[in-house]
Amino acid sequence: MLALIEPAPPRGPSLSSYVGFAKGIVQRLARRLGHHSSTLSRLDASQQQDYTRLKAKLIANSWALRQYAPQPFSGKLHLFLSTDSLQTEKAPGLQWRNFTAQGTAVLEIPGTHDTVTGNNDTEIDEQGMQQLAKLLQTCLDDCLMNNKGSSNYNKSMTRKNFDEQ
Repeated sequence: MLALIEPAPPRGPSLSSYVGFAKGIVQRLARRLGHHSSTLSRLDASQQQDYTRLKAKLIANSWALRQYAPQPFSGKLHLFLSTDSLQTEKAPGLQWRNFTAQGTAVLEIPGTHDTVTGNNDTEIDEQGMQQLAKLLQTCLDDCLMNNKGSSNYNKSMTRKNFDEQ
């Protein structure tokens, strides 16, 4: 089972991807400099190191994402997208459907990208996360039971199916 939750659209390494990465890091740093300075000033030396290391890991993960070239997946993909993302014209996360052999189940999570991910210091919506947890648990249970064709989430959960087959 492969599950992606509010994923960025797939990209391969390219010059525009690298420029976008650099631009995004500079913009985010400029926008959040006051926040980071304030946070660091309240921490002791050990906590400052941990905080700085965590932020460096975030940058490294973002860089790795820009380097990643998606490969075909032989199984079924489960895409968990926010209501807002699904209403966006040409929802970018749906591009992941092109990398799976057994179709894609698109499952809707209430809210927006920010309320699902906590992006831009947005408070994560607890009800949306509870719904996500139920959907994930059902998908995992189905996977463990290996019961193709009569999965529980097909019958009991709000779901949009974008199978290409």
